[in-house]
Amino acid sequence: MAAWATTYLGNKGVSEGAAAGLLSGYWLAYVASRLVAAYALPGGSEAAVILALAALCVGIWAVVVMSRGRAIAAAMVVAAGFVFGPIFPTLMAVLLGHFDKALHGRAVGLLFAVGGLGWTAIPMLIGAYAQRKGVQRGFLMAAASAVGLAAIAFILVV
Repeated sequence: MAAWATTYLGNKGVSEGAAAGLLSGYWLAYVASRLVAAYALPGGSEAAVILALAALCVGIWAVVVMSRGRAIAAAMVVAAGFVFGPIFPTLMAVLLGHFDKALHGRAVGLLFAVGGLGWTAIPMLIGAYAQRKGVQRGFLMAAASAVGLAAIAFILVV
């Protein structure tokens, strides 16, 4: 969302200044939700929280792809920040819970290596699809990755 928010909002008729402000709102929501998660999530709830956040991600992307109005687009950018923020640290908690402390560095390194592929590929896929269908439809690629996250989270919960 962060990489494409201003373009998406511009296509919805939001002024450049307002789009920049909403992008800042995204990042503020992102950080705030991480702080809330850090202090509010009870231990042992991580997998269920990831599943809930993944389901919310799918919902947000669905609204982003189907929405027509500026107000909804603006709200979804900020809502995305709230939902996306805690996902990575919570995934990290689940990951580290499955490895001995002596292997934490290796586990984190592998997570970043594999995650880096997604962080690189998904925006590229969005861009490639957006060239043909527009940025809003390009977010279908992000929605697909959210469905993948939800599937993996479901497996973790079960």
